[in-house]
Amino acid sequence: MHLVSKAFALVALFALSGCWVSERALFTPEDYAVVPMEGEYERETIRKNDAKIAKIEYLRLPGKRYRQVITYDDPAYEEQFGKPSTNSNDIAFVAIPSEHEDWYVVFEFENKPGSASPGSEQTEFMYFIAKVSEYGGMQIFQPDCRGTADSPDIVANTGPDGDKRFCVFQSKEALLAAAADAVDFIETPQVVLAEPMGSLTPKTDSDLQTLVPAEQD
Repeated sequence: MHLVSKAFALVALFALSGCWVSERALFTPEDYAVVPMEGEYERETIRKNDAKIAKIEYLRLPGKRYRQVITYDDPAYEEQFGKPSTNSNDIAFVAIPSEHEDWYVVFEFENKPGSASPGSEQTEFMYFIAKVSEYGGMQIFQPDCRGTADSPDIVANTGPDGDKRFCVFQSKEALLAAAADAVDFIETPQVVLAEPMGSLTPKTDSDLQTLVPAEQD
């Protein structure tokens, strides 16, 4: 068994802000890369509310696509989300031009019944950044539009507060350039770790106390 840090097919379950998307396919099969992803995987996640997964399996398909088959270990999953507890999506990887090796843009195709092929009628793609090790382990990172550099080929969808919610990419060149920036950031040691060492939260509101300075005589 290999290790997957996040199962990105779960994105449909969450309202992710700051995502990278496109309204048409930016890549063709000629752009796809072959990666050592095959077999059954285990999953670790930093998301506390992710649906529990019993098994993830990757199958290599013709045309440099991969099929991700996920079985959820949650009796209420089918009723809650209106999907079978076991479902699949086809995915593809595109190598990111960078001095750092083994980094890819990864995206999934919709498997709609009756379609000529997965993704053939798809009008929206969501993109992630993945590092795939030589033994097939994978770590997946969610890009953030808020930190993405402006480009003529990027349309930022902003909310009422002016915060960037989505980056809509118009070209693969702009997407790969932004992905290369992201890889450089991840691979460069920072002055502080991005994630806190830990956090403490009061168990109940009654545990919250306001400290008032004592009156001076």
